[in-house]
Amino acid sequence: MTDTGFLDAKSYLLESGDDQNISLYDHLSEVLLKVLEHKPKNVLESFETISRSVKRDRLASASGQAPKTANHDVPLLSVAKRQIKLFERPEGEGETAETNTPVVPNVVKEQQIFEQCGIGMGREETVLLQFAIQDLAKTVGDSVISLRFWGKILGTNADYYVVEGTLAEGADEADIKQEVDDKDEGEPEGGTNDDDAELTEIGELDDVPKPHFKKQPTIPMEIGQGGNKHRYWVCSEPSKPWIKLPPVTPNQIVVARKIKKIFTGSLNQAVHSYPPFKGTEANLLRAQIARISAATHVSPTGYFAFPEEEQEEDDGGFTIETVQDFEGLAMEELGKTESWAHHSPAVLPQGRCQWYSVQQEKAENDDEEQDEETDEPLDEEEPETAPPLLTAVTEDTPNDSEYGAAWSAKTFPSYAPEVACISSNNWPGAYAVATDRGTYFRNLYVGWGQKHSTAAFVPPAIQTVESEYDKPLDCAQDPSVEEEQALEEEREDKEGGDLEDDDEDGEGEDDD
Repeated sequence: MTDTGFLDAKSYLLESGDDQNISLYDHLSEVLLKVLEHKPKNVLESFETISRSVKRDRLASASGQAPKTANHDVPLLSVAKRQIKLFERPEGEGETAETNTPVVPNVVKEQQIFEQCGIGMGREETVLLQFAIQDLAKTVGDSVISLRFWGKILGTNADYYVVEGTLAEGADEADIKQEVDDKDEGEPEGGTNDDDAELTEIGELDDVPKPHFKKQPTIPMEIGQGGNKHRYWVCSEPSKPWIKLPPVTPNQIVVARKIKKIFTGSLNQAVHSYPPFKGTEANLLRAQIARISAATHVSPTGYFAFPEEEQEEDDGGFTIETVQDFEGLAMEELGKTESWAHHSPAVLPQGRCQWYSVQQEKAENDDEEQDEETDEPLDEEEPETAPPLLTAVTEDTPNDSEYGAAWSAKTFPSYAPEVACISSNNWPGAYAVATDRGTYFRNLYVGWGQKHSTAAFVPPAIQTVESEYDKPLDCAQDPSVEEEQALEEEREDKEGGDLEDDDEDGEGEDDD
């Protein structure tokens, strides 16, 4: 089409088309604007509907009536309504200092340091998270000393924002004992108390095979230390309510190491796996948080140290303190993995950070646990050990030989280092950054909550079926038909004789 033809076509469309002097060109412009604003899935089918709505709104505005709009809640609008509550502050708030409110760090400042290393969630999300954590601090209670943003675990339907709370000494013991369900923690695998009583009664019989099954001992959870040293709260969006996660048990950590489940974003979701996991997705999430924290929380070497005083025997070497006169390290040194060390205790294969001796517990409760009639010797057990605290990260074993090391360190920018960053190759998504010569550092995790593995995941095989009873049994032969008939006749004759004797005794009594 030539320029003259285009101008003629446009002038034709600009001619008035109705009584309100609205041209077809103006009408098509409004319709296309509506299409670009709402972006319906099928534009061709919705074009006529949008055209009629534009005409209807124009007529309503000409008659002085308000245009009719669809009565539905736009998803972005509902999110905005929830987020605006984060910025609302009641009158008088901030005038008086709240002494019982936990300390909340500057999340925006921390994320700016991570962004220099190419790690972060965006400034808008960070600001919302800052206000959300401040609102959480008003509801956690006096037992929480401080809060910090632990990280973000991704899910298929929704993500989890995780906040870690540091508790006062001894403040969590009563809460944890109250929250632990006796069914989940106290009932060992292999049967309930009724089953144990039934097995005991069966085992006392001489002619019944005695069971060889031995229940696995129940490992108690750690309270105020190890995996339950901190408390955690999660939410799917910074504008939604925070939910406190339950404490973690050693059995949940042991099973979590044997399975691989991507989180869905629903805390009440059932976990179907083998070995069976005792709990919902909230318990699995809590177990993964404990594993990640124990394996990836690192700090510059020399920032922490063991106290000079003698530690208690029950402490297990888990007490460390900040070095007050720590001068820091050069940024070039922080760019090497040798300058970083673990400051969180490792989780043993038992599922605890501090070894629990089952035989010692049996010895202490000899009257209740051991049978006086049987003098069976106790099985020898070897205590499980783990690398001590403040061990360099270079001692970690990599899951994949491709990286050659379990950690990778780097400085940013390369020409004038200001920030040092170290990332875990065993747990992708775990990072730690340090500035000011290592005197300021932070840990963060943003990932799927799964450990790295190159090989395909294969669940453990089902245990072999127990063999049958190995001792011969004396089984009686079934009687023949003739023997059953003879036995029945003998029984009837015997019953008839007993009845005659009873009649004779009764007549004699009457005569007397």
